[in-house]
Amino acid sequence: MWAVVPDAEKMLHIMLNTPECYAVQGAMQSPQRDFVVQIHRENVEKSLTWKSFEQLWTAHPLTIDRLGEIETETLFIVGTDEKADVLRIAVLFEQVPNIRFVRILNADHALTWTHPSEVVDAVKGFLKHPMAFE
Repeated sequence: MWAVVPDAEKMLHIMLNTPECYAVQGAMQSPQRDFVVQIHRENVEKSLTWKSFEQLWTAHPLTIDRLGEIETETLFIVGTDEKADVLRIAVLFEQVPNIRFVRILNADHALTWTHPSEVVDAVKGFLKHPMAFE
């Protein structure tokens, strides 16, 4: 992907045609194909306008260092087949005092597409009993 930046069309082509991303591949075969393409195109175009992390974080205290200050009850949903960097982020969020983790088996980053009922059940359960652990 990085080799074709900032060519948004090439970036989009790579994103939509990567065989490892079964959720996108499934969506590309669905009736929502055009909507999926539209969402990804908008995200690619927006991402090209973002400042780099170095530009964003140097002037502010690191958010990651302040996770322990979050007071609200928090739900963190993650798939068990998520990429390693997101799993590392989940570990960092263990600093949040009132957090409930829900791990969805066999789900990756597109778990809202591939496991919608599990996501809905997790959110409903959290809203009814935020800090109950199942």
